[in-house]
Amino acid sequence: MYPVKFIKMDYSMMLISGIIDWILSIFIIQILAFIVWSIQSKNMFDFNHWIILFIIIVIINIINVYISSIYFAKSYSKLAYILSNIYLGKFIKLDNNKIESLWTWKANSILYKWNDNWSSIVINNFVDLIVNLLAILYAFATILFTVWFKYFIIVSVVFVLIINISYFWMTKTLILSVQKYQVV
Repeated sequence: MYPVKFIKMDYSMMLISGIIDWILSIFIIQILAFIVWSIQSKNMFDFNHWIILFIIIVIINIINVYISSIYFAKSYSKLAYILSNIYLGKFIKLDNNKIESLWTWKANSILYKWNDNWSSIVINNFVDLIVNLLAILYAFATILFTVWFKYFIIVSVVFVLIINISYFWMTKTLILSVQKYQVV
């Protein structure tokens, strides 16, 4: 996450846009449920109200996606530029014989792919993590306030078990893969 300090504004705007997208997605689902309810109850006044609200939310979502894509492109290009400035100088200072043993084009390809992958990971994964954590908190709050407390406890226990099992599985997989591919 070190390079993010150079793109704080663009990155924070992209994060805010991701959170707004998550909130709008919840609103769209709720509005669709109200539209179905108004069709079933044959209430045309409410139907028209919910359709207009649905169209407004979709337009806001389109604008939000446009803004998000602009800040994603700005963040990605700035991050790639910053990583190139930081590490390309170090690459140039390396021993020429070592670079030639790898072949220059192969070393350049490795460096470019590394820069591209790191930029993608830093930009995409952190925003996705924040949005998914908010979605989980919203789901737990919805379960807590709409169903019985014992169901909330059951869902919470199952969620904690799944997190622990996946953590255990990832830890064991990481240890096994490090042992398998360790160069001695």
